[in-house]
Amino acid sequence: MKLNYFCHPESNMAGIMAVQDKVTRETVEETGKVFEKFGLTPMQGRIIAYFAISDPPEKTFDELVKYFKASKAHSRPPKRK
Repeated sequence: MKLNYFCHPESNMAGIMAVQDKVTRETVEETGKVFEKFGLTPMQGRIIAYFAISDPPEKTFDELVKYFKASKAHSRPPKRK
């Protein structure tokens, strides 16, 4: 028995959200590569790209760690000597 997703709004919404998340992640990745050409680290480039497309653009440190699935130590700027 085949299910029609249009009959089940919850299932369709989950699929739409998954596609949107994939597109967002691809956009962040590609835009982050542009920032790398200006001397930023890959993570710094991705974070700036994420701020640029986020609504609202304000994010907490914990939200960034969760979105990028990165360790907190990896996400912090390097210590200055």
